[in-house]
Amino acid sequence: SDALDGLTAAGFYHARTLRDMLQALKYHGVRCVLPSVRIFFHEWKEQRLDPWPWVGVSALAIQHLPAAVNRVRERGFDQAIMFTEIVCQEIVPWAVRVDLLVRSSSATTQASLVHGSLRDANIRGAFSIHAGSILPSEILLVDDVVTTGSTMREAARILRAAGAQKVYGI
Repeated sequence: SDALDGLTAAGFYHARTLRDMLQALKYHGVRCVLPSVRIFFHEWKEQRLDPWPWVGVSALAIQHLPAAVNRVRERGFDQAIMFTEIVCQEIVPWAVRVDLLVRSSSATTQASLVHGSLRDANIRGAFSIHAGSILPSEILLVDDVVTTGSTMREAARILRAAGAQKVYGI
């Protein structure tokens, strides 16, 4: 299956504080919100009652969901890398950081597309695996915002095709 083996959301984008932090970082380059993001993740972890989808996995790799090259160039950073560092430190400190995915530029931003099928079509084929990469069997993908899940599903599809057995998202 190309689907994720589990998706965990740290919060809802509709929550004003979380949305404001994400937008400040992503669209205005306000990196001073990162300590607040770290606190948010820490408190979320402490309050969470449900088991993680990857419970019992001892060899978990953690991979950021890379932004399009042109978006990284515009912003000067990839916020998913920053979120991955926080998730790794706060949620899965035993996970091994990997850099397996390459993302091509897309003409249309996912955020500008409303319908899930348009997002699916827009992201199809946008990811590849770095040449010579050895795929771990279980991978946790990290992204800053998941709306329809199109980007996560496409990355999971590529990772599975390359040999990953299970792919989770956060």
